[in-house]
Amino acid sequence: MTELDDHLRTLVKVLPGGIRQRVALASSLLHDPEILFLDEPTAGVDPLLRKRFWEIIDGLSAAGTTIFITTHYMDEVEHCHKIALMVKGRIIEEGTLAKIKSSAFPEPLFQIDTEDVVRAFGVARELLKSSGKYADCAVSIHGSSLHIFAGGPAAAIPGRDMADLIMQKLEKASIPCTPPEPIEPGMDDVFVHLVKRYENLPSEKSRQ
Repeated sequence: MTELDDHLRTLVKVLPGGIRQRVALASSLLHDPEILFLDEPTAGVDPLLRKRFWEIIDGLSAAGTTIFITTHYMDEVEHCHKIALMVKGRIIEEGTLAKIKSSAFPEPLFQIDTEDVVRAFGVARELLKSSGKYADCAVSIHGSSLHIFAGGPAAAIPGRDMADLIMQKLEKASIPCTPPEPIEPGMDDVFVHLVKRYENLPSEKSRQ
């Protein structure tokens, strides 16, 4: 299952980190557990092996094994049936993928693609700082794109209008960009948005 046939006569201590992760996974499965705890199982693992790990994990889950996983890779969260997001030692949101996404983004998220995303981000940030009515708006970088959120139903300006306004500012600054399009938020969007919302929470240590 974990494809270790080529390493059967090799000491674990001399194996590459990604192969050691496979050994750890195999070890945890030897007794056919009903519940499995995996702490960042794909850390330091190449993309192809990460994919294989999740094929194994999804198969175990489908067969009835309960699996608890910690991860810093937000794309991996999409595999999970129930999610708990933590900031400063505190769970800030939990539930299904759909519930958490709708809670973080009750209104559409918009994307603008641009050839100069860093400069475009600076222009968008300056716009948001220029007026109090944009206080609930947020913009973030995702690859070569800007993701724009207007702040929910109570926002002073609708998301489409905010995205169009940012596009106009980018065009005025001679920054090539595409028209804004509504998109489904990814878990990266969700996590960044919720962390910003809760970044002023006291840590567990300071409360103690």
